[in-house]
Amino acid sequence: MKKVLGNVGVGFAVVLTVAFVFFGIRGIYDPTAASMRFGLPAYDAAEMFYYRVYLARNIVIVVTGLVLLVLRQWKSVAILLTVVLALPTFDAVLLYRERGPEAGLTIHIVTGVIVAIAAFLMWMKVSSSRTET
Repeated sequence: MKKVLGNVGVGFAVVLTVAFVFFGIRGIYDPTAASMRFGLPAYDAAEMFYYRVYLARNIVIVVTGLVLLVLRQWKSVAILLTVVLALPTFDAVLLYRERGPEAGLTIHIVTGVIVAIAAFLMWMKVSSSRTET
């Protein structure tokens, strides 16, 4: 069962990282729309620049994950996903502090849950890889 969940985890991580690259690139080209989805609209050039930097950072993290997946570095991917879980958590907390109860936290909570599932599945892959050797 661990092996099956681990293999599902690899596929899930690939789909997740490709989706994040897509959303990151789309956001760099249209930071206003990306900021609306984030929950803190950007209206001026400085705010849009911030979102481009934010999304570029996300793309670098995601491409790192894709490289690790291609290299079959399952433990490294599991560690990366576990650490990345902090990002949507921090985003949600900071957004709530800025906007209060009307903050749109759904996207951040859902992202956190999806990343947590991916991290769990990758740890299952790591665990099943250890028992195969």
